[in-house]
Amino acid sequence: MFSQPSRRTVLVGSVAFLALGLSDRARSDAAGSEGPMTFDGLVEKARNAATQPFEPATIPAPELIEKVNYSAHWQIQFREDATLYIGKNKAPVQLFHPGRYFPEPVRIYVRDEAGTSHEVPFIRDFFSMPEDNPALDLPEGFGFAGFRVMRPGLEPDWISFLGASYFRTDGPDAQYGLSTRGIAINTGLNIPEEFPRFTAFWLGPPETDDEELSIWAELDGPSITGVYRFGVVRNAAYGGHLTRISAHLFLRAGIERLGVAPLTSMYWYSERDRAGGEDWRPEIHDSDGLAMAAGSGERLWRPLSNPASVATSSFMDENPAGFGL
Repeated sequence: MFSQPSRRTVLVGSVAFLALGLSDRARSDAAGSEGPMTFDGLVEKARNAATQPFEPATIPAPELIEKVNYSAHWQIQFREDATLYIGKNKAPVQLFHPGRYFPEPVRIYVRDEAGTSHEVPFIRDFFSMPEDNPALDLPEGFGFAGFRVMRPGLEPDWISFLGASYFRTDGPDAQYGLSTRGIAINTGLNIPEEFPRFTAFWLGPPETDDEELSIWAELDGPSITGVYRFGVVRNAAYGGHLTRISAHLFLRAGIERLGVAPLTSMYWYSERDRAGGEDWRPEIHDSDGLAMAAGSGERLWRPLSNPASVATSSFMDENPAGFGL
């Protein structure tokens, strides 16, 4: 006689398979593979995709995912016992649940030392949430929204990838601020900006001795395709984090303004322009100004603002010493 397995049993069993890179779906995928995955193979795949028309992502149950708003999404937690441990360093990785602001499914794969990759299936029991959370109504297998790498002991995460091609690391005080993007297309123009997104990630062992893990990412958009390689180093020799990035980009169509390695940040209002805020908090932003060290030695500071219409500020300099938000 066989008893019906509990949700907890199913969760623990699935996690055990994932820790070995051996989920049932992954076994099925691997059985049909032609050999180990290589980064060069992904590059060729992106090169070929650039010759084909862009196909927007299909969002399962779009009406339901719209209900998973900001508040509902913050109630969803990835279970600690479902954490993935990647590579020889056992880098702890947790996955993000989809929501209203990142509804497009992102595929997550784990690469082993031999180069074989296995897809991580989306299992609802990987997440805990209140019983009235609208995410419980989503269909099984919806798909992840991204991932984050945790510190040892599952202390706060220090690098995360979530939404479009956005990613960011925290600072010395373990607090997030500035973000970056894989690519910026037609920003600050009188035409709509394009937001290509990372559609899939391959998480694998480090490719240099100082890395925590390596991350390969597939990028796709109406005008461009590409593949990125991220080598992430926690607590580098100088005391901060280091991210080594290389990218191969292929155009589908002409682009008027292309930004490589763009910085980005969130700004609503600060204490300086509090009158424009409609919230009880004194300021809401990730960054509040642009700091520049000019080649002449001059130090410049420009506060950020939130104008009613799009505005662009440009600064010209020779041999700038540095800048950042």
